[in-house]
Amino acid sequence: MNTIEKLENRIDELEKLVNHDILTSLPNKLLFKNLLNKSVANASRNNYIVSVVLLSLDRFQDITDTYGHLIGDELILKISKRLLKRVREGDLVAHIAYDEFAIILEHIYDEDVIAQVVNTILKTISKPCELSNGAVVCIEACAGISVTPKDSKDTKSLLEFAEDSLVQAKQDGHGLYRFYTDDMTQKSMQKIAYKEAIIDAINSDKLYLYYQPKVDINSGEITGAEALVRWKCTTYGDVPPDIFIPIAQETGVIHLVGEWVINRAFNQGKMWLDSGYKIPISINISSKQIAHHDIASTISKALKSSNFDANYLELEIKEDIFIQKKEAVDSLQKLRKLGVRVSIDNFGTGFSSLADLKSLPIDGVKIGRFFIDTITEDKNDAQLVAAIIKMCNALNLKATAVGVEEQEQLDFLKESGCDIYQGHIKSKALSVKQFEKLLIKQSH
Repeated sequence: MNTIEKLENRIDELEKLVNHDILTSLPNKLLFKNLLNKSVANASRNNYIVSVVLLSLDRFQDITDTYGHLIGDELILKISKRLLKRVREGDLVAHIAYDEFAIILEHIYDEDVIAQVVNTILKTISKPCELSNGAVVCIEACAGISVTPKDSKDTKSLLEFAEDSLVQAKQDGHGLYRFYTDDMTQKSMQKIAYKEAIIDAINSDKLYLYYQPKVDINSGEITGAEALVRWKCTTYGDVPPDIFIPIAQETGVIHLVGEWVINRAFNQGKMWLDSGYKIPISINISSKQIAHHDIASTISKALKSSNFDANYLELEIKEDIFIQKKEAVDSLQKLRKLGVRVSIDNFGTGFSSLADLKSLPIDGVKIGRFFIDTITEDKNDAQLVAAIIKMCNALNLKATAVGVEEQEQLDFLKESGCDIYQGHIKSKALSVKQFEKLLIKQSH
């Protein structure tokens, strides 16, 4: 190799270092901006749509805090490979920050296509990742989207609008995407209105509870009930929980909703016990309630007020609670001392490994619909569910499967040693009167 060739190779290497991310080898932020300039110019000349998609991994810092930066790097590599496989031919993927990616979607003539592509990408990211340390991680991402020429023909503005949209998506929850629109201020105002309406619903008793039967997988008998809050608003009508619960969390009133649920469910549980129905009640508790409020004291007071037996109470808590401070785990231990059982809800959709189960102060694990939906179609999901159930059996933890809809799913879970299931194959969530009819039918 002569001197000129060596110099050319060295220039190529330097250019790659300047324009590409060292970890993933994807284009970095500098190259992404340059390529976006060209894409916008080409779109303007040829009359098609270009979309900017900014992706941010949800709670990624929690993973690096828990497992270290090397595991974080490994996860970033896996995500980058998934993105490259999932985008369309001709689209560009860049790694612009440690937990952020950017995508240029080109040659689009219908905005619905953008939504379909981004939705598919988010689902791909959220699939379980098995890491070298044995952890099975399911991490979600949020996406912000801007479109040229609709939003702007200026590259800088497109990026700013995509960033604004990303912020909105992250505020709304996890695993969401949002397009840039001029009514974001209106959305913010609407959230304030929702907050006030939620507070009014609590004060005027416009919330109500439905109960999802929990069924023994071997006997087929109802052995518990999960209390699920519902809201019929005078202004907005029936508001789905996946709408008002995130708003309640974001606006800081989730503890008020939680206390209402606790008191109402305990009173109902006491009524059932007095009627001879030995039905344990499960209640969902958010990590914010655990972290920022003395939940053990709240539960203790509600038990005394209602005279409900703590042995018939189970709290279901998202697994992200266990990457918080030690005080959070201490709260769970205080709850167990009261006689309350504790379960992890939707295990495997965050970042706990099976090995973590040994050290957690819990009594059971709920396997989410995300896995149950595909256990008869996806071999990997089936093996993972079977492994979770096997670990639960070994640790004397109750394994509950959620979202069971088909007999084939139920047969698989029964064969794998699952203890309890919930799902429409038995019953949807029911009003108190409807639930009692099932109990009466079962007793005869």
